[in-house]
Amino acid sequence: MQAEKSRVLVVDDNKDFAEVLVKAIELDGREVRVAGSGLKAIEICRDFAPETIVLDIVMPDMDGVEFIGWLAKSGYHAKIIICSAHSRYTDLAEKLAGVKGLSIAATLSKPVRLPTLLAALAA
Repeated sequence: MQAEKSRVLVVDDNKDFAEVLVKAIELDGREVRVAGSGLKAIEICRDFAPETIVLDIVMPDMDGVEFIGWLAKSGYHAKIIICSAHSRYTDLAEKLAGVKGLSIAATLSKPVRLPTLLAALAA
């Protein structure tokens, strides 16, 4: 019997960056889905139920901070790894997550080093 792969959702509006992350995470033996906004991520969460979410903060439609609010409101407790080039918004997301009872497993600055991301996924 084969063990079930862990499920990871990458939420980032930069398609090229998301594609690189998806390939690296798949090569690490995980099942991956990608969303270009928080709104699309909500749809995917409902069906895919990711155990880990790799989340950008600055995105169109629904940003990462709003998505964290949705996660908390929905009682969703996935491991969250923030990947962002905007430290001011990252700090806000971390504070919101803490207030809402969620924890941020890691905060990584873009450009993200793939070994660092894979280590955060494994932690």
